[in-house]
Amino acid sequence: MNDDTLTTRIERYLDGLLSAEERAALETELEKDEVLALEVRLHRAARFAVRAQGALDRRERLQQRSRRLLRTRLWWWKIQDLIEDTFANHSPEGVLQPRWGRLALAGLSVLLLVAGVWWLMQTTPVAMEAPIAAKDAQTLFQEYFSPVEISATLGAEAEDDYTRARQWYAQRKCAEALPLLEKALETPDFEARPMALVLKSTCLLKSGRTEEAFAYLQQVPPTAKIPYQHAEWYLALAYLKAGQHTEAIEQLQRIAQQPRHLYRENARAILGLK
Repeated sequence: MNDDTLTTRIERYLDGLLSAEERAALETELEKDEVLALEVRLHRAARFAVRAQGALDRRERLQQRSRRLLRTRLWWWKIQDLIEDTFANHSPEGVLQPRWGRLALAGLSVLLLVAGVWWLMQTTPVAMEAPIAAKDAQTLFQEYFSPVEISATLGAEAEDDYTRARQWYAQRKCAEALPLLEKALETPDFEARPMALVLKSTCLLKSGRTEEAFAYLQQVPPTAKIPYQHAEWYLALAYLKAGQHTEAIEQLQRIAQQPRHLYRENARAILGLK
């Protein structure tokens, strides 16, 4: 009999899973085979050790839980004692007598605190929206929107669609630039994709195709640092053009909080920050 079969048989014996015939046969073997008897005793001792360790672990967990509970209750009792000492007197008969003056002062303090929080919650959103609300959103868009300033060698022979698109874009001719940008973006391994997305989006914004501009601006990845900053700015302007004040404010605030952002000063100006 191999070791695995013997171990299984012993475990089944100790678990009481053997039939009457199998149990009787094994006990007969135990009387004759000292090695087998020793093996059974070792298995029984190992089981006892596991149960004992489990009991010790449970006791340790219970002790830790009791200590935590006791510490919590001690703190609670200390707090209760502090509250009683602050807001009540003990009469000679042991009766608690409230200190009404202190109770009134505490109640007034809580009321003022709640009122202050409520006032901040009511006034802060208004203060945030006031700079944009002070001007029509379309007016702000027209005032702050301008194409991206890019360098392009005008008149030079262009070798690819993107270079030609940049030349048309630099001349503020989006009608000619857009088809070339779309063609360049269709190329799977096009490396200048982030900037091309920005240029296409600004052309779409300029022509009033705001929803399409949103879609392309949101495709610019954060890893493309400069194009992404352009995209953040034009996304804020797109929100303005669409009349989405809340989204515009949130976007402008994100820009204004970045010290090295290309459009930080413009964002702060729209938000009315100095």
